[in-house]
Amino acid sequence: MSGGMIGRLIGRSARTGNTGSENQPFPRGLPPIPPIHLRARGTPMTRFSELGAPGEHEIGAARLFGPDACAFSEDRAVLDVPLLLIAFTNRSGSSLFGELLVQSGAFGGGGEFLNAPALAEMRHETGAQSLPEHIATLARESTAPGQAFALKASWEQLAMVARWRLAAMFPAVHVIHVFRDDTVAQAVSFSIALQTGHWRTGQEKGPVVAQGMTEGMAQGMAQEAGRDTAPPAPSPAPPAPRAQYRESELLGILETQAADNARIRAVTAACGWRRMLVCYEALIADPAHHVQQSQLFCGLAPRPFAPRPTEHRRQAGPLNAEFAAWLTRALAARLL
Repeated sequence: MSGGMIGRLIGRSARTGNTGSENQPFPRGLPPIPPIHLRARGTPMTRFSELGAPGEHEIGAARLFGPDACAFSEDRAVLDVPLLLIAFTNRSGSSLFGELLVQSGAFGGGGEFLNAPALAEMRHETGAQSLPEHIATLARESTAPGQAFALKASWEQLAMVARWRLAAMFPAVHVIHVFRDDTVAQAVSFSIALQTGHWRTGQEKGPVVAQGMTEGMAQGMAQEAGRDTAPPAPSPAPPAPRAQYRESELLGILETQAADNARIRAVTAACGWRRMLVCYEALIADPAHHVQQSQLFCGLAPRPFAPRPTEHRRQAGPLNAEFAAWLTRALAARLL
């Protein structure tokens, strides 16, 4: 395995979330991966009893490495760089934030490396026999002394890190919780991305995915299982369909966003992890300030930072504004 290959995979995952999946038999005693569903429809799942239930990425990791090869069992850290967990909900701006952190030179990684498809693809390069070995290899390959290793994590992935003691591999763990103040715009953005498959600027139409799946997993669904043979050449993408205004879905997404942000707070509090908030709107207004504050929060020596153009850019257009206005009126009608 070459460090250059690992670096290219890490860079690609951090930029696009493009991942693969692996077709393996399920270990005995593990439940099947739950069917993909849109949690935003119907009754939102707000019970904190869900904190103890493994999510689809956790189940996928157990399927990939085996249920007995996912937990870190050592009693002291094996890495010499701190861990930064970028806690997020869908369409909160976390991919942009991760890209800016890596741009600054103070952080390595920054991608969705805990997604089940990303784990499957990158394991082909690390050759790891366990999840802790896999994470340790990625951290060593993507960081240098004086940096921190950054991972994006939904609330379910935060819980996975806690249950499998993955944070104990690092000398320190920090959580930066990226959120959006304009939750209506966030819900609209997610609904449109679900319908059109456009998760980032410049991306061809991709698969429509379910709530609870991140952008990287959405991309991974489109990849060929395994990597023993070259994937077929992609066919031309059909024109993206125009998204429809779906009020009941949007209301459900709003409630799910709120519940997931509450779960992030609950998991970090239960684990005793330090948590810093980064508001997407404030990040857009002054990215250098928030990146430097993140360096200080993670105990890193502050570095001068002048943001360069990023691959993750604002996608909202006239349709987003139209749907947001309609949803705001719908909320007002329920209130007044």
